[in-house]
Amino acid sequence: MVSSHGVVQGYNGVAAVDGEYQVVVSAEAFGEGSEVKLLEPMVESVEKTFAALGDTQSPLIAAPLLADSGFHSEANMKMLEGKNINGYVADRNMRKRDPSYATADRHGGKIEGIQGTKPEKRFFAPDDFKFNERGKLVCPAGSELYIGYRKHVTPNGFYGVAYKAKITACRGCELRAKCLQNPNTKYRQVYKFERRHRPPAAVNATTGMIQKIDSAMGRFIYSRRMGLIEPVFGNIRHALGLDRFTLKGNKKVNIQWKLYNTVHNLLKIFRYGWTTAMVPSGLRAMAG
Repeated sequence: MVSSHGVVQGYNGVAAVDGEYQVVVSAEAFGEGSEVKLLEPMVESVEKTFAALGDTQSPLIAAPLLADSGFHSEANMKMLEGKNINGYVADRNMRKRDPSYATADRHGGKIEGIQGTKPEKRFFAPDDFKFNERGKLVCPAGSELYIGYRKHVTPNGFYGVAYKAKITACRGCELRAKCLQNPNTKYRQVYKFERRHRPPAAVNATTGMIQKIDSAMGRFIYSRRMGLIEPVFGNIRHALGLDRFTLKGNKKVNIQWKLYNTVHNLLKIFRYGWTTAMVPSGLRAMAG
């Protein structure tokens, strides 16, 4: 499995829980680092569990299915549509669009003296070149640059203007060593990218999910996911002690994962058993 530590022999424990008492209704271990391929198997596993209990209709048709961005793909969104599942699956840019996170950057800086500070830059970056009142781009030494060419497009689709400094201005500049990485370069060139060209978004399953999850109701429903599923993993890992799998082979690891999830459920039954006996069957929400 490819991970941040290189290729390791590891497994991904995935679980689906109900939104009322955090009872695990499906648990599987996969030898797969990416979760994109795991949403459909987990949906089928949940449906299989309830079919064995005698439910003729999938609980995911009535109960919202909440999943994080690791499960998001166009194929998965089409799968949910095809199964008529009321899903709320985040995409990787969901929080960037959420007004609640508009000031997140200002609160994420390092604390001086505790986490260290950013090292001093060796060379001037494009941000160090500012426009003056005449609309001319000026270098840190105060010399104006001229436009080399417009609409320089990068492989990623960004385009803007390429500015060049005069050779005579760079030749005897006192800041030359901090401006030009190669001492043999005759002049500095700076790119100012204005915006990114994006083709019109096609109306597809992903677009529909984005519109759904960006709505006021969508954000409210999806906001419950963190409080539903993460405490389950926290309980299994820290309270029950499964901080890593101790077996090898997908079959053995899957059994170990399911046993720990069973213990988690037994503790839930011990705590809520008499309460749930008085509640009609059905799920308020599903999270994975």
